[in-house]
Amino acid sequence: MVNKVIHMLYIFRLYKNPWWRYLDYLGILPVEQKYCARLRNGLQLLVRARTGDFLVVDEIFIHKIYDYALLRLSKGDIVIDVGAHIGVFTLAAALRGASVLSLEPDPENFELLQENIRFNGYSERVHAYRFAVAGTSGERGPWLGHSIHLF
Repeated sequence: MVNKVIHMLYIFRLYKNPWWRYLDYLGILPVEQKYCARLRNGLQLLVRARTGDFLVVDEIFIHKIYDYALLRLSKGDIVIDVGAHIGVFTLAAALRGASVLSLEPDPENFELLQENIRFNGYSERVHAYRFAVAGTSGERGPWLGHSIHLF
């Protein structure tokens, strides 16, 4: 119980509009909609309710699971984000000044990744491709009704 209370306090510190996160946590937000999670670090992320999108934001900015890498980034560094999801790590790296190549095979995640890149004004520094990474190049499909390009 104590850990949940502490997590809720961190949510309040991270989000400018924490009510979206709290409502998602409680399972109240309607699905099939996008919500704008405004973070105190300046990022704005379009996320989907009850999909795990908010959990990824929490992992990166509350639990800081990638801080070892993120804190070493500076302007001009190049990052390759394989499995970029909706772009949370991609945008965290871009916020630190890095140029980012983002790869995401899932069509719905990729669409939201592109929206988040544009929404935050990082189109010049972040380049996203709907690719997967595999041991051999080619095209595989169908995956969720779509072919996936491998390289």
